[in-house]
Amino acid sequence: MFDYKYENAQYYSWMELVANYVQGEYEATVEMVADDSGFVYEQKKSKVEIKGAYPPRDKLYVLLHEVGHLSRMVENPEDSTFFMDRSGSQNIREKTMTLMEEVLAWHKAEEVAERLQIPIEKRAWQRLVNRTVEKYIGWACDKEI
Repeated sequence: MFDYKYENAQYYSWMELVANYVQGEYEATVEMVADDSGFVYEQKKSKVEIKGAYPPRDKLYVLLHEVGHLSRMVENPEDSTFFMDRSGSQNIREKTMTLMEEVLAWHKAEEVAERLQIPIEKRAWQRLVNRTVEKYIGWACDKEI
């Protein structure tokens, strides 16, 4: 059973608020599609894409996370923590930078939510952050977690 604090419609309303913010603040688009699971910010296309059938709250939080990446890239273009895979070798240094960026994007996402007055359900938020960061830790260590 989901421990939602708000009705599904409210989460979708906040997603629309975030999409409008992305359009106005960063001249980027948000696209949500139900095929293939995954989420990404594509800098070349100026598009935040959320794929998959996530529950509404998770979809909102994942969207905020991707906007966290976008916000960091725009506001800090010289920041060396971005995971741009410059050499293509995915060595431990790049993997560490990627892991750092993931954590920083979650932190930035909280700032974006606060700016837009979107309440974060702390326990649900932390569970999602932990789950996604753990996957990156496993990837960085070449282990399944």
